[in-house]
Amino acid sequence: MRRTVIIDVLAAALIILFVYAALSKLMAYPLFTAQLEMHPLLRPFAGWLAWALPAAELFISALLVIPSTRLMGLYGSAILLFMFTVYLTGMILTDKHLPCSCGGLISGFTWRQHIVFNLVFIILSITGIILSKQKDRTAVSFAP
Repeated sequence: MRRTVIIDVLAAALIILFVYAALSKLMAYPLFTAQLEMHPLLRPFAGWLAWALPAAELFISALLVIPSTRLMGLYGSAILLFMFTVYLTGMILTDKHLPCSCGGLISGFTWRQHIVFNLVFIILSITGIILSKQKDRTAVSFAP
């Protein structure tokens, strides 16, 4: 029971993060697109990414809401956050003067703060995955 509550709390935190991030990007869509276009590697994909990223964040949120798809959502969260972290690390290594294309409060972070923030949420995702797998194993071992 306790494990289920922890998984629910972790999923809720990730849902809040992804819904907030997606809505922030969509509400400032022209700015988000323009910021993506400022990065030389992303410029060719800026229009597509401007819709795909918020869509992915909302899709992962939906997976996290439904208990039967929550594990898939936790994997999706970890993968998407890892990809964002690789992107941010690349930004630090290539050009520190490019704007953050994140929305809302997160846009006030420095690049390094954002990486730490993402790492915390990656750890939450991985913790959720581990607890979900342990929960599934326990449920199977006690089945009649």
